[in-house]
Amino acid sequence: MQKYDKSRILITLHKMYFKLHKTPEKCFISVCDKELVGGQFEEGNLFLDIKKNFYKGSLEEIEITEEISSILFIGKNSTTYGLKKNLIDKSSIKKVKNIPFVEVIFL
Repeated sequence: MQKYDKSRILITLHKMYFKLHKTPEKCFISVCDKELVGGQFEEGNLFLDIKKNFYKGSLEEIEITEEISSILFIGKNSTTYGLKKNLIDKSSIKKVKNIPFVEVIFL
């Protein structure tokens, strides 16, 4: 039987913030690398403004239910998480200042 270092697993899970956003029209999730929250990044005509009040949420995963209309991933850890969960396609990922981001819209 293989043994796992539990502290390492927790560190991996705590590299991203998950936040559920609800409006009368829609419900969506933002997933963002912790170290990017509060930053602004610009390259060409692309601009990422990663506001704390929008992106800083829980360090725990959020269940994707039928009411979720989209998920926004920002950062290397977050996009890697989306890839591993088969939620995003690698070809859809864009970058600003070498920071990957992608939005998944569920139809």
